[in-house]
Amino acid sequence: MNGRRIGGKLRPKVSDLPLPRGPRGLVDWNECFVPALLSWAGSQEDPFGTNGQMDEEIGSIWLRIYTGRVLDNEELATVRTVVRKYTASDTVF
Repeated sequence: MNGRRIGGKLRPKVSDLPLPRGPRGLVDWNECFVPALLSWAGSQEDPFGTNGQMDEEIGSIWLRIYTGRVLDNEELATVRTVVRKYTASDTVF
């Protein structure tokens, strides 16, 4: 993992995601995965309380976007951490 160390912890970043090789993986992340997850969160009764519920949805969306690519537990944790940081930043989609 190439993430940054913050407060003694290594924090994953987008470059640490288990994306397919080539530019399409990152494009799909920005244009498909993140919007789909945000759409799901926005459709929940409490969209700000979805952090504890999103693992299953992350896995489901990941399978749809990155066909047939199942995340193992470590990869899921990386994606979850990056999603939380990514969606909390000032990043423009």
